Amino acid sequence: MIDGYIPVDGVYAGWLIDLGAAGATAGSDENASDDNSGSGNAWGIDTARILMGAGDDSVSIAVTASTGEADGIYALAEDPDRPTVLDLGEGNNILSISAASADGYANGIAFAAVSAGAGADDVSISAHGSGQTIGAIYSSIRPGAGSDTLFISAEEEADGDLALGLFDSRVELASAAGDATRITISTTANGEWAEAAAIAGQAGSSIVTGAGNDALVLSAVGENSGFAFGTTTFAVSSSPLV
Repeated sequence: MIDGYIPVDGVYAGWLIDLGAAGATAGSDENASDDNSGSGNAWGIDTARILMGAGDDSVSIAVTASTGEADGIYALAEDPDRPTVLDLGEGNNILSISAASADGYANGIAFAAVSAGAGADDVSISAHGSGQTIGAIYSSIRPGAGSDTLFISAEEEADGDLALGLFDSRVELASAAGDATRITISTTANGEWAEAAAIAGQAGSSIVTGAGNDALVLSAVGENSGFAFGTTTFAVSSSPLV
């Protein structure tokens, strides 16, 4: 358990946290949590590598910003070749990431690589913002072999803005025969004339399923004269971080 004082930026600036020894077995358990809030830009993990190792791990990252941008996982380098890395390792892992901003953009993960080894993983990534809100942007998610569950959601509250599930990101499953993996991507645009899309991008987003019995559910809702798309191409607005 990671406990004690953690600044608003959470884990940042090239930190390496390795919670798995080379000889760790799948029967070991590890838990990590990071619950941060701030009045400016807030990040849960920023430009870091976290290696959980083998075992049934549980990781919770919750970020809240009253003003400014909120990012659950972010890489300050803004370099696709140098993303923030979170590797859950083998085991039946649980990962929960949430980012919320009452008066700004919100991203669940940005410039990040999230992966896991064999096992039944449960991954949830959510973003709720008052402006452009994206579940996963410029990121990759690879749950690994096993009957996994992946849930990504984005909900925005600003007029004329965007709620996107995936933007220029890749989800890649490694499910084998007999596995049953379910992917759900849900977006809601509550602002007037706002737009929601489950999958979007300029370079393009992709979802690669494995050999198992996989299910993909896409949901997009545009409230208040808004628009909704299952898949589309969008140009995202610039922000201090994206």
